[in-house]
Amino acid sequence: MAKVEKIAELLGVEVNENFTVINEYGEVVFHKAYIGTTGLAVNGARQDEALGMLLHGLYKIIKLPWVPKNHEYYYLVDITGIEDRHRGDCNSWDEDQDKFNKHALKNKMVCKTKEEAIERANKILELWKDYCEKNNVV
Repeated sequence: MAKVEKIAELLGVEVNENFTVINEYGEVVFHKAYIGTTGLAVNGARQDEALGMLLHGLYKIIKLPWVPKNHEYYYLVDITGIEDRHRGDCNSWDEDQDKFNKHALKNKMVCKTKEEAIERANKILELWKDYCEKNNVV
């Protein structure tokens, strides 16, 4: 395993995955940082001191929500399915459908895996059922 991959693994991220770096006070140090071919980088510029702070536990990584790349497949949370297998609708991300994409992302309906989409759909249905029971909704 190459050094860059090992560093990413130690920090709990993937190579080239964007994340936020915060300091010990919870203040954002870097937004959209990533582990690239040269180590920790922000906008292509190396950040060796910050990498040392991360490896020593003085800085922390906050993972950013996953966003599909153009034409990458994702799963949309779908609560209309009768069974679990129908609750994760597979779609291809299309940059031209920006309005729909933003709406789905904002509402936490875009998932990387079918299992995650099914889990979210079931949680939504559970919360709805509880709400209906507490509020006498028929």
